[in-house]
Amino acid sequence: RGYIIDIFPTNQDHPYRIEFFSDEIESIRTFDLETQKSVEKKKSVDIFLADELKFLKEEKNLTNISSYLKDDFLVIFDDLYQVEDSLTALNSLKIKNSKYFLSFDSFLEEIKKNQKLYFSEKKIEDISAVTYKEKPDTKDENKISFEVFQKHLDALLFKHPFSTYLDFLSLEKLENILDHIENFIDKNLKVMFLHQNETEKKHILELLDKKNIKISLDKNENIFFEKGFLSSGFIIADQNLSIIPYNEITKRKVIRRQKFREAYHSPVASYHSLEIGDLVVHFHSGIGKYLGCDRLSNHLGIETEFLILEYANGSKLYVPISQSHLVTRFIGSTETIPTLTLLGSNKWQKTKALAQKQIIGYASDLLHIQAIRELEGGFEYDEDSEETELFDLDFPYVETQDQKKAIVDLKNDMMQKKAMDRLILGDVGYGKTEVAMRAAFKAVYDGKKQVAVLVPTTVLAMQHFDTFKERMSSFPINIDVISRFKTAKENKKTLENVKTGKIDILIGTHRLLSQDVSFKDLGLLIVDEEQRFGVRAKEHLKKFKKGVDCLTLSATP
Repeated sequence: RGYIIDIFPTNQDHPYRIEFFSDEIESIRTFDLETQKSVEKKKSVDIFLADELKFLKEEKNLTNISSYLKDDFLVIFDDLYQVEDSLTALNSLKIKNSKYFLSFDSFLEEIKKNQKLYFSEKKIEDISAVTYKEKPDTKDENKISFEVFQKHLDALLFKHPFSTYLDFLSLEKLENILDHIENFIDKNLKVMFLHQNETEKKHILELLDKKNIKISLDKNENIFFEKGFLSSGFIIADQNLSIIPYNEITKRKVIRRQKFREAYHSPVASYHSLEIGDLVVHFHSGIGKYLGCDRLSNHLGIETEFLILEYANGSKLYVPISQSHLVTRFIGSTETIPTLTLLGSNKWQKTKALAQKQIIGYASDLLHIQAIRELEGGFEYDEDSEETELFDLDFPYVETQDQKKAIVDLKNDMMQKKAMDRLILGDVGYGKTEVAMRAAFKAVYDGKKQVAVLVPTTVLAMQHFDTFKERMSSFPINIDVISRFKTAKENKKTLENVKTGKIDILIGTHRLLSQDVSFKDLGLLIVDEEQRFGVRAKEHLKKFKKGVDCLTLSATP
């Protein structure tokens, strides 16, 4: 496009925009594909071929996956009909005659040189879901013939890959789980406990010891520990071996999340995310209402797409898509509904100027508060107590790497002399609340402090109350909530208990910022979605933060 070249290399997260002056490169920068907004300036760019096969044309020592299979390797085709569907999609990529891709027929032949081919009529998970009662007939090699991949295939019917223990998996109470483990040991089954670190191993030994299950790892060859992780345990029947991962005992689950390319997104990353009637802000024209898109001729007579925005008195502003970065979704207090800006007036410019002035004033207040926090310092917590470690281990899921890092960082902050002020940023459902609960528990147990949890809505307050109560139910922590769903008498009683220190964790909306709310010894303030509070609430919040650790949770960058 003129002296501009846009290119999206396959090895990069963002497309590149290269600008020329004559035949010299003037600038290189990455940009957002949807908003067209620049992300970062670059000095150079490595551009790789989209088709890596060209690098292999001279390669003569090609190999395939079957070359890595050992003689005793078991190959099972699970749900072949689903594989057949996938293969059809692969064939559409015109790889059938490529020497770099092994045909399925060739793959089967390679396998059958050294391996037996087994076929499962049901999904492996369904076959494996049988209660362990007795050793199954693992040598059943009944032949089966079937048509798949448009060819006749003979295989051995595979009935019992391994047995899981459904009775064990369905247990929720730790006492019953330990009873099952004791039963395995009494039956002289070999038991392998899987752990990911020494803390988990120590915890398993402590639980077994409390159950009076004595284990001598030196003398008992049937019981041993190995480092590793499995989502669930199982029995290898012909080896009389029961494999029990740590998470099977604690019922911790792993959450696997899909990874996406990182990208910069403006509040309206794509105008397609807007709905008709949404309030938006145009940087130069002010607050308007989004009415949709339309294709119209521009001033050069070229047909292009425009965003249609409605302003006061029914005035309309047509914004070309190329200028969509000037339009953002309106984000503000829900206390009042904003009025639409009058096009052509200077009111919006005055509003922006006033906002800039208030921002400077607000920044001055924040610096003043931060200076006081630095001078006064904060409460210095000790290392995690035994109860805190048990609380962490009681989490029913396996923490993500980001959760682990956030928990370590905030606990390090809490063990410093200065007051903590940390932001936890993450999308909805990514475990911010668990991180907050770790901090709250440490404040109560390791510091004997009270915790305030401030949320923007009553519904969210009740949700947090239920979550905190359930998560901390095994520990003597008093948790309460200030809510309009409770009577005035109940709320008054709650406030009295907070003042005397009977309540450890109090959850509520901006009502917590009222003058009549007084804590005996507040040590930690947790704020969820601070940007959703009104101006007056934020003013009170600034005073509330003085001298206490503060943890802010947000899903909005």
